[in-house]
Amino acid sequence: MEVALPFATAEDLAERWRPLSDAEKPRADALLSDASYALAALMPEGWEGDPSVTADLLRMVCCNVVKREMQPNPLGVDAPAMSQVSQTAGSFSVNATLANPTGDIYLTDTEKKLLHVGEARCYSVVAEIGYRGGRPWLC
Repeated sequence: MEVALPFATAEDLAERWRPLSDAEKPRADALLSDASYALAALMPEGWEGDPSVTADLLRMVCCNVVKREMQPNPLGVDAPAMSQVSQTAGSFSVNATLANPTGDIYLTDTEKKLLHVGEARCYSVVAEIGYRGGRPWLC
């Protein structure tokens, strides 16, 4: 299967999530491109020939990755999304935990399973009779 990079466009993201403003589209396209190259680098060798890894699956995962990065901040400020926020009125206190403080591109466990990322691979080596060379590779 020949899949072109990037795996998704801003229009794909908008179809799966919400309409994007004109100001958000360039950032979405840049993040989708980054996510696509990261996914391609993480995929196991030979993934292009795997019938379970379709263009639609790659598009879906790529959009999910970018959606996590572009989630709005619950405080309504221009800052990364937060996973936990607490506010106090008396003596003014705000505590927050950033959901993805460094803006890393990451896959969920489900996405890793769908794409076969991180799965164990097994290879075998046929021993040659009469081998007299150096130390043989051990598995």
